[in-house]
Amino acid sequence: MLVLVDVEVVVEVVVVVEVVVVVVEVAEVIGSTVTSTVRLPGPASSSEA
Repeated sequence: MLVLVDVEVVVEVVVVVEVVVVVVEVAEVIGSTVTSTVRLPGPASSSEA
């Protein structure tokens, strides 16, 4: 049955895996950013932006 697997299915699986990896990385970046932002004073962080 594995021989009948289409190339499209394999590509879709690879894309899904890549998306999951990117989402995890983005989540880690957002988490660290929020943590550092909370530690800093509000006016200082907003003035930098």
